[in-house]
Amino acid sequence: MSSIQMSAHAPLPRRRIPVWRTVIGVGVLAFVLTLLFEIMTGQIRRFEVTSNSMAPTLKEGDKLLVVQPKEYRVGDIVVFSRPEAPKTLLIKRAVAHGPARVETRGGYLYVDGARNDPPQGDYPDRSTPDNAWFLHADEFFLVGDNRMGSLDSRHFGPIPLSRLKGILVLKDQG
Repeated sequence: MSSIQMSAHAPLPRRRIPVWRTVIGVGVLAFVLTLLFEIMTGQIRRFEVTSNSMAPTLKEGDKLLVVQPKEYRVGDIVVFSRPEAPKTLLIKRAVAHGPARVETRGGYLYVDGARNDPPQGDYPDRSTPDNAWFLHADEFFLVGDNRMGSLDSRHFGPIPLSRLKGILVLKDQG
């Protein structure tokens, strides 16, 4: 018969995990779980740009991560549903929030009397007729950065807060 030998070694000492590692680990886990929850509940959504109306900021094929913020601000790049086609989503820059007066005059856009140029500079868009809008407190005026190639609030008017779906937080070039 064979015999089994038992060794009488002392147990290995347990290594203590530093507190800072535990805190970082718990923080990363909480972040990942929160991100997954927000994705599953629709608070974070992915979109793909399908036109060049926001060029040069966004180009056709860019992938976007959009979140539902607590509040929207002028300057935000916003995803929203069109008033006459609620299932159609567009992405534009918020250039005014009510109460405000927005007007197009001589091909340029003005907010409360001050000219509002897109980030890349402006050129007159002579295709847009002179017009004026008075925004209520819950309305936004949303315009493409590529003013000559954008269907936006200059064509369909102010957008109510209830139609805004989120703001751009991350862009990946397509």
